[in-house]
Amino acid sequence: MASADRATESEEFLVSLYRPSTILPITRHRDALLYLVKNYPVTIVVGQTGSGKTTQLPQYLHQAGWTEEDKIIACTQPRRVAATTVATRVAEEMGVRLGEEVGYSIRFEDMTSPRTRIKYMTDGMLLREALVDPLLSKYSVVMIDEAHERSLSTDVLLGILKKIRRRRKDLRIIVSSATLQAEEFARFFGDEGEGGEKRDEEKKELAKIISLEGRCYPVDVLYLEEPTENYLEKAVQTVFDIHLKQLAVFDPAPENYRKVIVSTNIAEASVTIENIVFVIDCGFVKLRTFDPRTGIEALSAVPVSRASATQRAGRAGRTRTGKCFRLYTQKAFNDVMTEAGIPEIQRSNLAPVLLQLKALGIDNVVRFDFVTPPPSELMARALELLFMDPMTAKILLNSVNFQCTDQILSIAAMTSVQNVFITHESSKKPAESAKPFAPKASKPNAAKWCKDHYLNFRALSRAGIRRCLTTGYFAHAARMQPDGSFRSVNGMQMWAHPSSVMFNRKVDWVVFHEVVETGKKTFIRDVTVIEKDWLLEYAPGFYQLRR
Repeated sequence: MASADRATESEEFLVSLYRPSTILPITRHRDALLYLVKNYPVTIVVGQTGSGKTTQLPQYLHQAGWTEEDKIIACTQPRRVAATTVATRVAEEMGVRLGEEVGYSIRFEDMTSPRTRIKYMTDGMLLREALVDPLLSKYSVVMIDEAHERSLSTDVLLGILKKIRRRRKDLRIIVSSATLQAEEFARFFGDEGEGGEKRDEEKKELAKIISLEGRCYPVDVLYLEEPTENYLEKAVQTVFDIHLKQLAVFDPAPENYRKVIVSTNIAEASVTIENIVFVIDCGFVKLRTFDPRTGIEALSAVPVSRASATQRAGRAGRTRTGKCFRLYTQKAFNDVMTEAGIPEIQRSNLAPVLLQLKALGIDNVVRFDFVTPPPSELMARALELLFMDPMTAKILLNSVNFQCTDQILSIAAMTSVQNVFITHESSKKPAESAKPFAPKASKPNAAKWCKDHYLNFRALSRAGIRRCLTTGYFAHAARMQPDGSFRSVNGMQMWAHPSSVMFNRKVDWVVFHEVVETGKKTFIRDVTVIEKDWLLEYAPGFYQLRR
């Protein structure tokens, strides 16, 4: 029943996305778009969500012959849900089965076939394909959709495509953006030299910009006269105010019901939901940031940019005159909010990005051509981590003494360990009684002994690993407090992350690998239980026992 309900919801969602292609704003620009793609290596398409660029442009290119000779048109999306939903919609419009001529590829799910000619995928999936095929030779056109979101994968992909274009003059690149950042993208692709200068043989214009009309109806924007202290309460109140005072706007309302959609910022650009007339904008977005000095990653609510606020207001006014209620003052809009959001590459841990670039064959990662170069401090920190952080290095060196090098190598790569005891309700009591005999597992018949006593032999054989981890992560030690929190050696209050096996468990001392700040709480991840005496044994210069 649940799956049937989900299927029905999915169908209803697709219906809400439907809009006859002949009345989409992109329709009148079809010939101009095809001309630009044919004659210029890079086309920058500016159009608000709902203009039809994501669903129609790949179809135009397919009809114009860009998929001949078994070539494929790729359209990347920053989010999985957008890739799957749009692919389903385009397959429906073309009257083909999803996974045949039109398909999608996201992590852990590939809905394509040798017949696929229009392929929607996440940015990360196309980067993975570049590991196997550095020139992306099977693609005739690569369209980077929602480029204004400036995710890490998007920025890396743009840099990779710029390098590929120097080798593949036949490749066409389309950058689609819902905000007015077109000039920045055009300048980026126009500077073809490594040092940012255009090569002599490439003096011709490389990138052209085309703008599509979007919203057809005006949107009234209403601000608060005074800042509010409780945004959640104010948002709920505004919903009821709209419902009570503006009933006639929704005529006819099916069965006297009104749909209220509570959404994250995915509704800003990644999906189009028709018949939205009112938008309530709280003015905040949750962003993940990384502090290279402390190594702490935080997920915090911060004010949106003015560009994002404009995007949110644009959800209204698609089918009729709309209104946007902003839960902040006009002064805050003008003075507090920035013009555009900070690209993810300027606020993230870049170590994984640099490893990815290395895997893609980029030797000089420092000189890699980013649309917006990351701060030097973030780059320096990432380069340091490329080799190995001191804590990981120490446990790898000490693993020889503890005879657990293979296991520590795995932990260094995965930063995870198994639970020692196999716990089932039926065997809980005998398992508990077997704990005192754990040292016997080191005997030759250890595997059988562990099985007889409800022990996980593979995990128990790693008992020395906890000691080894203590030798490297002694500075990341923390003790549980009566309220269930942990207090680190420098006095910071932290909590076991909900994903940790230590969540809601009573322990004494632990060491941890990572600190994550979310809202008002600081969490620790990759947590391992240790003994207090080990800290004195392996870090006598760092810890002292008080009498």
